[in-house]
Amino acid sequence: MNKTIETPKARFYFTNREIAMMAVFIALLFVVDMVWIVPYFAIFIYGIFYGMVLIIAARVIGKNNTIFLIGIVNTVINLAFAQMYGGTLVAFAYLAGAIGLEGVLRLSKPYGTNRNMAVIGALAYGLVSRATAIAIMVFLYNLTLPSWLTIGVIVLFAITFPIGGFIGFRIGGRVKNVTKSL
Repeated sequence: MNKTIETPKARFYFTNREIAMMAVFIALLFVVDMVWIVPYFAIFIYGIFYGMVLIIAARVIGKNNTIFLIGIVNTVINLAFAQMYGGTLVAFAYLAGAIGLEGVLRLSKPYGTNRNMAVIGALAYGLVSRATAIAIMVFLYNLTLPSWLTIGVIVLFAITFPIGGFIGFRIGGRVKNVTKSL
């Protein structure tokens, strides 16, 4: 007779394989950040690629707090290297966006399996992260930004992130099938 006792798993319980996959997705997010080398072109594709990687990560790993932990790690790394335009504290925009995306993805049961929630979550990430970045630049660093630029960047992220979320949802299903077979 098997007398093992099932212990409840912690809220942030991830296997070694899932942690390794999160590390891969964090590395992919930093690769996406390299598009800013060509800023005039990057502004149009950044949201697509970034939203795509986030939704693929949520769909492949498929556990609560996946995006939240990726957001925390991404924020800490960006705070440490102080590479943010507008000031170091703009790195908190990654965490704010991750909280918004995580909240929306938790509405779909099981986590990250609803296409509409993935697209809405990517939209939430884009809007929340950009609004947080602009608020930090304006209110903490006293930067004066023209209203056309502020509105333009928010609208652009509101368009590109959902596109990336939709593409990421489609690709994420295929990647999940491949990773399950490994």
